[in-house]
Amino acid sequence: LLPAHARRDFRDGLLKLSQHQHPNLIRVWDVIEGQLSYLILEYVEGIALAELIRQSGRMIANRALRLMNQIADTLKHLHQHG
Repeated sequence: LLPAHARRDFRDGLLKLSQHQHPNLIRVWDVIEGQLSYLILEYVEGIALAELIRQSGRMIANRALRLMNQIADTLKHLHQHG
């Protein structure tokens, strides 16, 4: 189990994230805390980036650049909106 301060920081980060709306962010619907904690997240059909890389190996440059641009755009949004 995480120490209380780590759980609090994690919860606060999730609650802050839940306030953002961006096409590349999974929505955080709820955080339920108790002896065990649960996250209720938006369901997005598809595979995770790590799985995509594992399955396809090396990516062609154009595809990798598109993904990196999406990631950069999302990070820019988060930075600009706190």
